[in-house]
Amino acid sequence: MTAAGNFLTGAAGGGSGATALATRVASRSASGAAAGGFGGAINTGLTGGDIGDHALSGAMVGGAIGAALPVAGAAARGTVNRLTGATSPELAQLARSAQERGFPVRAAEISNSPLVLGADAALSKIPGMGSRKEMSTSRSRNTTRLTSTSDGYDEHHPLHFGGHNRKN
Repeated sequence: MTAAGNFLTGAAGGGSGATALATRVASRSASGAAAGGFGGAINTGLTGGDIGDHALSGAMVGGAIGAALPVAGAAARGTVNRLTGATSPELAQLARSAQERGFPVRAAEISNSPLVLGADAALSKIPGMGSRKEMSTSRSRNTTRLTSTSDGYDEHHPLHFGGHNRKN
């Protein structure tokens, strides 16, 4: 389909960003106006009145709805993204590495999501679901594991990567 065909059928404006959103709004508005105008015109036989007036009012309503939907979708995506948060790939990799070495990492420790943080706070108050005392014990246990030798070096510790020159 040509670019004009994509635009008139509401298929233009793929991708992300302000330009893509503006293109989607215009494309869906044009598509909605065409559909609304056609619908208004063919309903004139049922409702009576002037075909031009019906086509115009149908086009206006269809164009407005067509323009509003992409904007509403973008707003909903923005709200969902703010609520669910995001974790950087670097932080996610660090958390995976810690878990592979036996250190527990809770989602709330690496997330900026209000939903995750709120759920963690609520669950931490339920016995057996990660209470503050259990989290404190886990942190204490991890600190002990990291400092289990007099010089802080333990060749059998999961975080030992080799290459250390241990002082004798």
